[in-house]
Amino acid sequence: MREDISTLKTAKDQVLKDLDHWAGGINPERFAIFKKDIHIEHIWKYPLGYLWVETLSETRHVYSETKPYEGELLDDIYTFESPNQVNAWALNMQKPPLDLSDYTYTMPVPNASKKTPCSTCSAEGLVSCNHCDGLGHTLCSDCDGKGKVSCSDCRGTEMITCVHCKGKGKKSIKKSRTWQDDSGVKHKEEYHEDVKCDSCRGTGKVMCEQCTKGFVPCETCHAQGQIPCKHCQATGKTMCPTCNGKKFMLQTLLVNQRYIRKEALHVMGDPEFLTRFRNYPFTYNDASHKVKPTFVKNYDGPISPEDFHIFAPEDYLSQHHFKKEAEGFLKTHTFEPQSKPIQKQRMTFFSSDCLVVQYQFKNQSYDLLIDPLNDAFYTHNNPFETMVLNVLNDAIKAYDQRRYGDAYTYVQAALESTKGTDKESESVLWSTKIKQAFRYHYGIGAGIGLGSIIFFKFLTLMDWPFFLTYVLIPICVIGVLGFFINKVIHLLPLKKDLIRLIIGLVYSLLFYTLVIYLIGGKLLP
Repeated sequence: MREDISTLKTAKDQVLKDLDHWAGGINPERFAIFKKDIHIEHIWKYPLGYLWVETLSETRHVYSETKPYEGELLDDIYTFESPNQVNAWALNMQKPPLDLSDYTYTMPVPNASKKTPCSTCSAEGLVSCNHCDGLGHTLCSDCDGKGKVSCSDCRGTEMITCVHCKGKGKKSIKKSRTWQDDSGVKHKEEYHEDVKCDSCRGTGKVMCEQCTKGFVPCETCHAQGQIPCKHCQATGKTMCPTCNGKKFMLQTLLVNQRYIRKEALHVMGDPEFLTRFRNYPFTYNDASHKVKPTFVKNYDGPISPEDFHIFAPEDYLSQHHFKKEAEGFLKTHTFEPQSKPIQKQRMTFFSSDCLVVQYQFKNQSYDLLIDPLNDAFYTHNNPFETMVLNVLNDAIKAYDQRRYGDAYTYVQAALESTKGTDKESESVLWSTKIKQAFRYHYGIGAGIGLGSIIFFKFLTLMDWPFFLTYVLIPICVIGVLGFFINKVIHLLPLKKDLIRLIIGLVYSLLFYTLVIYLIGGKLLP
C-alpha cells in the first residue's frame, strides 16, 4: 500500500536533492534554471519486495575420444565400449561450487580406456609417402625425367661456330711472290689470300664435342631422371599422421560436467503501481551493499516454494498478500528437465521503497519514479527533454528552410541544454552543419560584393558593345543558371553537400571569369 509523505520536510528535502541528481536528463546548469518553476504536489512511498532466486543446475555429457597412445596407464578391466553404456550420473564427479558460479570439469570414465592398433598404418607407425607415391624418388624437374638436358653450347643443334674462321667459312693466308722489272731488279711482295677453312670445310660450323646429339647428362639427377624424395628421405614411407608414429591409439570415454548459473528476479508491490510503471526495468543492482536482506536461504537442490511464507516477514505478507504470487514464481524457477537437475539454489528476499513524485511545471502535472535501490529515475513524460528536443527540431527545421540565422540561435540553445547528456553528440553534429552553411553564405556574399565592384569598373572603362558581348550577357547567363539551380535543385535526388558544391562552382566561374579580365588588363585604364 502506498503512503503519502508529502507533509514530511525530510522527504521534500530528499526529493529536491534527487531532482538535482536527475537534472531532467539535461545539462544540470540548464536544469537549475527550470527548477525554480517546479512545484512538488505529492510524494508517495511504495514499498516493494524483491524475491531473488539463484539457480545452479548441472549437465553431464559422455563422449568418445581417440588420440595417439603415449604410454598412459590402462584400466585393468575394460567395461564400456560406447558412451551409451555409461550412466554419467552414477559417476563420482566434482561437487557444486559454493558461490553458485559457472564451472566446467572433464574426467575420463573409469574402465573405459583401451589401446588399439592404428587402423591408418596397421600399427606400423609409417604410411606410404604421398609426395613420391611410396617410390622413394620423384622425377627430376630439370630434365623431366629424361636424364639429359639440351646442350648449352650448341643449344641442341649439335653444331657450334668454327673457332678457326669464326663462322665465316674461310680464312686468310699470307703468300709472297717475286718478280723482276725491265731493269733487271728483283722484287718480293707479300699479300693475303682467302681460302676455304679446312676445319669446317667452308660451312662456318663444326660438330659440338660437348654433347651427344644436342644433349648432355643432367647434373641435378646425375643422368638418372629421378631424385631422392626429400619428404621421406628416399624411404617411400612417412610418419603416420593419425598415431604420430606411435603405432597404437588410446580410445577412451570422457564425461563433461558443467554447472550452469541462472538468475531470476520477481518484484512484488502494489498492483496499481506496478501496472502504472510496467515499462520501468526493475533490476537487482548490487542491492546487498545498499539494503540488508530480510532473509537468505541456501538449498542443496530445488527450493521448496512453501518456505517463502516461513521466512518472509509476516507483516509484509499480511499487508500485500504476496504469498501465492511468490509461490507461483518459485515453482516456475525450481523446475528443470531430468537431464539438467538443480544442484543448488539460493533464495534472497529484501524490501525497498520507491518514491513517486507528482510535480507541476508550467501549469502541467508530471510524475517521476525514484528508485533509490538502483539510483535510477523514470518518467512517462519528461518536459525538460521534450523542450530540448523541440529546440533541436526547430534548429533542424530552420536549417532545412535555409533560415540559417534562426537555426544558429536554436542550435546554440540545444547545445547548452544537452551538454553532458546523451543528446550532446547530435546537437554538436547539427551545430557543425549550420556553421558550415553560415560560412558558405558569407563566401557567397563576399563574391557578390567583389563582383559588384568589378561590374561598375566595367561600366566606367569599357565600351558598350564589348561590355554587352563579353561581360553582361555571360554574367546574366551564369546568374540565372545559379538562381535556377538554387531554387529547383532540391527536387533532384542529390545530397545537400552536392547542392552547395554545384552552387559554389557556378559562383566561382563568375568570380574567376571577372578576375581573368582584370588580370588581362581588360579593366585597367
